[in-house]
Amino acid sequence: MLTDYKKTLNLPKTEFAMRGNLVKREPKLIAFWQEIGLYEKIIQLRENARKEHKIFILHDGPPYANGDIHAGHVLNKVLKDIVVKFRLMQGFYSPYVPGWDTHGLPTEQEVIKKFGLDRKAVSPLQWRRKCKDFAEMYVERQREQFIRLACLGDWKNPYLTYDPAYEAREIEILGTLGEKNLLYRKKKPIYWCAGCETALAEAEIEYEDVPSPSIYVALPLELPLRLEARGSVPASFVIWTTTPWTLPANLAVALHPSASYSLYHTEKGNFIVADARWQEFSEKAGIPIWEKWMSWNGSHLKTLRYFHPVVGNPQSKRLGLPEIFQEMKKYPELFREKYPELFEKEYTGTIQQVITSEMVDLSTGTGIVHIAPGHGEEDYHIGLENNLPVFSPLDDEGKFTLPAGTGFDFIDGKFYEDANPLILDRLREAGNLLHQEEIIHSYPHCWRCKKAVIFRATPQWFLDIDKIRDALIQGAEAIQWHPAWGKERQVNMLKERPDWCLSRQRVWGVPLPVFYCQSCRMPILSTASVARLVERVRQRGVDVWWQEPAKELLPAGFICPHCGGENFEKEKDIVDVWFDSGVSHFAVLQQRQELRWPCELYLEGTDQYRGWFQTSLTTAVAVADTPQTRQVLTHGFVVDEEGRKMSKSLGNVVDPQEVLKSFGAEILRLWTVSSDFTSDVKISPEILSKVADGYRKIRNTFRFLLGNLYDFDTSLLLPYEELREVDRWALHSLSHRIRQLTEQYENYQFDAVFRTLYQYCTVDLSSFYLDILKDRLYTFPADSSARRSAQTAFYHILNALLRLSAPILSFTAEEAWQAFGANQERPSSVFLANFPTPQPDWEDSRLESRWNTLLSHRSRVNRALEQAKNQGWIRSPMEAFITLYADENQEAFLRSFSPQELEEVFNTSGVRVEPLKALQEEMIESETREEGVVVSVERSAGEKCARCWKRYRSVGLNPAYPDLCHRCISCLTT
Repeated sequence: MLTDYKKTLNLPKTEFAMRGNLVKREPKLIAFWQEIGLYEKIIQLRENARKEHKIFILHDGPPYANGDIHAGHVLNKVLKDIVVKFRLMQGFYSPYVPGWDTHGLPTEQEVIKKFGLDRKAVSPLQWRRKCKDFAEMYVERQREQFIRLACLGDWKNPYLTYDPAYEAREIEILGTLGEKNLLYRKKKPIYWCAGCETALAEAEIEYEDVPSPSIYVALPLELPLRLEARGSVPASFVIWTTTPWTLPANLAVALHPSASYSLYHTEKGNFIVADARWQEFSEKAGIPIWEKWMSWNGSHLKTLRYFHPVVGNPQSKRLGLPEIFQEMKKYPELFREKYPELFEKEYTGTIQQVITSEMVDLSTGTGIVHIAPGHGEEDYHIGLENNLPVFSPLDDEGKFTLPAGTGFDFIDGKFYEDANPLILDRLREAGNLLHQEEIIHSYPHCWRCKKAVIFRATPQWFLDIDKIRDALIQGAEAIQWHPAWGKERQVNMLKERPDWCLSRQRVWGVPLPVFYCQSCRMPILSTASVARLVERVRQRGVDVWWQEPAKELLPAGFICPHCGGENFEKEKDIVDVWFDSGVSHFAVLQQRQELRWPCELYLEGTDQYRGWFQTSLTTAVAVADTPQTRQVLTHGFVVDEEGRKMSKSLGNVVDPQEVLKSFGAEILRLWTVSSDFTSDVKISPEILSKVADGYRKIRNTFRFLLGNLYDFDTSLLLPYEELREVDRWALHSLSHRIRQLTEQYENYQFDAVFRTLYQYCTVDLSSFYLDILKDRLYTFPADSSARRSAQTAFYHILNALLRLSAPILSFTAEEAWQAFGANQERPSSVFLANFPTPQPDWEDSRLESRWNTLLSHRSRVNRALEQAKNQGWIRSPMEAFITLYADENQEAFLRSFSPQELEEVFNTSGVRVEPLKALQEEMIESETREEGVVVSVERSAGEKCARCWKRYRSVGLNPAYPDLCHRCISCLTT
């Protein structure tokens, strides 16, 4: 008799589809969250936690509003979202206020690129309006793109650095720094981008390998050297440089005071070089034969003078720049504005002089260093020690501006790089170019226009780092860094960090709130002037700086505190955009009532050790003497599958918008945690496909659990003590996983969270527990205690698993939660539920040990079954009958389980336990011996049951049900 028994089975039923169809389903879930006001509901739900000071604030580092989001944005924002969701579900008051960095060069560059505008051809206010419109557009675009990633936050009320309240607070902070005497204005060399025509911060510098000329240059001495044995002999210092264009600004050469220098006689001339560097120089310059004539310590050569390398002339005895400076002093009206440093004080001695410094490096060059104080940090400090002017004859575009008639006519008006070959020709004509070659070395470049930058001395405003350096280091050491090596990295950077150049020669930003007295030219940054400006900015925004004259921005009747003058000018420079974001903790955490200062966490990429981490800490310590955050978490960069940086020219850029169209946001979220994000994270279509495969396995686990709970609700939950042993073991395992995952979330080990979730779903559940329960769930009576026991465990597992995975798999957890909640009483969203906590009542170490032993036997049985399948005895485990021959200890252990329990665990059609001594000497081919147990596999002698597909001898014994086994007949007739 043939009957369709499928209708008698309890087969899974769920609306939770096997295929995620994420591209279409995710936007609907976003609409659902927005419809119910999910974020607002969560924050309201956590108000009591706020009152109890159970608070966790992650302060958002603002991205630039100058383009669509890229893979790096995805990595950063998803990590932040995971932290915030986890803390909210843990019961913390954890509002998330996103923000955007809207000012500065990044926005200006994009405006120029996209609209082809010349910022010099429009008024400052017109340019600012264009930049603001552009920033507003990308704030909106990025906002929608971040929301599309399921990032939860106060997207309706973000912080924006162009908001008047933010700008006013920033000006207040600058005023405070002025009051604390931490700001100063000085002409000193800083990174300068000639392409962008502005100063750059250290965080805005990238390094690339480029070719440069490497040259050795002879500098003839003014007077011959008098040697006792040889009389008067002409001689030259030898210097080495890779920047010939800096030679016009040469003011001195520096020697190490205690190093040994010698006069070497060669067929090319007599040269003074450090003994430690002579060998390399002689080889490069092609000097095979030479003789050492005299040696001195560096300090003994300070009385010598030399001719300027470019315009000095031994024939006319002209030294070069000293005469030029004298000409300038004769006609101050021509040169004072261009070179004010030449008129600040009287200089003694000559400019082309020999000085000594411990900073001279004897590992490169000749041990004699060409000093141009206007074009190098070390040169600048050596120059200060020796009363040298800070001379930098380049304009904002990087062109030489040396006056006619001074010997520099041949490079006047030339771009500095274009001047290099002209200077080399001049050196060659004079016979002073001893060697020239091209080298490849790492050189600083502008992070925006990608062009090489220069060190150029211009008057700028600085924050005095030296005054707060010790406090900064203490502040960094007080922060908890993840990974831990971040502390040492940040501290080492702070130890070497130069003063912070705050000036930028642009208009799209916050102005430096400095006024200059027209009478005495002294800068004014006072409490009264700042307070009045802050008031005006709060009312009308910072555009008032360009709209109103200085007198209107100062208090009524304001006079110069230095000379009593009444007329003033405004500073033309704006503040470094890194200062804009660097005060966000003051402008946001201290100003928004829902937040607090200091916060609990900063989370950004490793590039922010030089950037936002450092600038935020600097402003916090400078103003409040304490760090602005308690913890810092960093992530690496996004690279391609081969570890290369994303580049359009390489064609390896992975656009998140395209990924959303192909895979959906959930795959990007899972990709974020699929590897150790503290290192560089690889992405490619192939990697995303692998992540999608992993996602499907997790989704199918959710689906199986949901499908077997279609007829179950909380009223049917069985007490723990009434559950079957394997179901109690499953809950013990669940509690252990909850504890493990909670610890991993708390320690920001999100890659470990992913691995644990994946292993739990695919190994603990799908490969074992869910697999062995299919028979009980499908074939047992729907309301049997055995089936309800399994469903009770399933309910607890799914209820916890969805909450455990929600911070990462936000869309899928929510979708499954909705399917799960159709017949349950629970919150309307998974994110309104609490994060699961371990259940001590479920934890049983004896049970764990007992089942670990049984699972080790299961592994042996599986190997034996696989061998039997390979040999063709069986096609599936349900065709097998297992005999376990066990020694005394293992026999007692195995007999503590019923045959039905063992049959379920091994998923076979029968299990028998026999003493090991009953095994005959003749070994069955499929037997294996391990740890006191021999596994014997044979084909079950029974017939296949048409309902449960197992093979039992009872099939065919009941005439009414000739194709069913005794178990299935009982299920149908009970």
